[in-house]
Parts: sequence; C-alpha cells; structure tokens
Amino acid sequence: MIDLGLPLSDAGIVWALASPIIYGLVCLKVNRASYNSVLLAAFVVGFLISYVAYLIEVSLSGIGSHSLTQSWIWFVAFVAVPEEGVKLAALIGLANKRPAYPPLMVACFIGCGFAASENLIYLQSFGDAVVGARFLTATAFHVFNAIIMARLLASKLLQDESFRIMAALATSVVLHGTYDYFIATPSGNEGPFIFVLCFTIAAGMVTLRANKASPAIYGSGAP
Repeated sequence: MIDLGLPLSDAGIVWALASPIIYGLVCLKVNRASYNSVLLAAFVVGFLISYVAYLIEVSLSGIGSHSLTQSWIWFVAFVAVPEEGVKLAALIGLANKRPAYPPLMVACFIGCGFAASENLIYLQSFGDAVVGARFLTATAFHVFNAIIMARLLASKLLQDESFRIMAALATSVVLHGTYDYFIATPSGNEGPFIFVLCFTIAAGMVTLRANKASPAIYGSGAP
C-alpha cells in the first residue's frame, strides 16, 4: 500500500498556498511596484518548477556515501543547484516575456510559488504546524534569495550576460546550500542557521528598497 501521508485539512492547504503570498504583497509595497498579471504567472511557474527540482534531487539521491550526503558540498551541488537552477531558468524566461516589468518582483513571486509547493509536500508529511514554522524560515528564504538572484541578473556592473547569469546562480546556490546544510546538520548552535536566514532576508529587503520599481533585466538597468 502506498503511504499518502497525513490527511490534508482545507485550512492547512489554504495556509500552505497563501502564506508565501503575504511576503509577495509586502515586497510589492516595499518595491512600490504595481500588480501585473505576470506575477500570477510567476507564482504558477514557481509552483510547478519545484516538482522539476524535486525529480532531479530524487534522481541524484543515490549518489555518494553517507558522509558525502551530510557535507556542505552535497547540499550545494545536489539540492541548491537543481532548485536555484530551475528558478533562474524561469526568471529568465518570464523576464523575456515581460521585459518592462521589474524583475525583482517576478523573482519574488517565483519564490512564493516554489515555497507554496514545498509547503504542500511538508504539510502532507508533518501536518499543519510545519507551514507556520516554514513561514518564518524556508518560505522567507525562498522569496528573498530569489530577489537577490534577480538583482544580480539585472546588474550592469557585469556587462557580459553570461557572467551575470553565473553570478546570480552562484550566489543563490551558495546561500541556499549553506542554509540547508545548517538545518540538516544541527550542532546545538542555531546561530549559523539564523545568520544565513537573516542575512538573506535583510539583503533582499535592502535590494527591494534600493531598487524601487527597478527596470528590466534586458533593459537599461541600474548598476
């Protein structure tokens, strides 16, 4: 018999899907961007690509020894790269579709959709309480790490587009891999995990405030 996990309550499903959107609305206000239909598309795309990342991670899960799977390198290469890679691909695709709309907000809602999808998976495994815990941790991390990625992708300090893509991917991957590593290998000291989480949220918020209604990735952006 297939274990389908815990039964899902209506309230749990609504909170799992809606809680990431709270961050999206806050980010819209901070960035002073107006709502656009591309944000709904970004949310849906973010939701769907999480399953692509999940399938990649499952296919890679048998690689390496137990000690390797507990290492920082593992979380960077086999968890963060698939997840941030699909987010980056989605961001580039949507940015090309709506080049005039602020990419920071597109990335934000991709992160919201991704977090919502993960919420449903964790909800089925651990129950309603996990969604509240994730709201203050993983949900926030996905949203603001995506914003940092978008800012690097839009930066004009690197003129070569391929360098911007590499910088955006590398930064988001290192942050994500480090975050997951500190969660998965608890040492009794929550300081490093809290630092990475708070750093990512703070950097994302500063980015939003400093680049209000920022121009497109492929337009005339700020340096």
